[in-house]
Amino acid sequence: MATSSVAVEEAVEALVSLGYSAIEAKRWIRSIPNYEEKTAEELLRLSLKQFGL
Repeated sequence: MATSSVAVEEAVEALVSLGYSAIEAKRWIRSIPNYEEKTAEELLRLSLKQFGL
């Protein structure tokens, strides 16, 4: 499993590459329950699913 800070940064980069701002992406990721325990892939998938993106 990736460390939380690395996973968050990877997920943020992926969301930014899709056209979202880094601030939005970080806010979305931090609103996911237990985000610090998830991989970058899980964070990205959950962000997109949770916010209907």
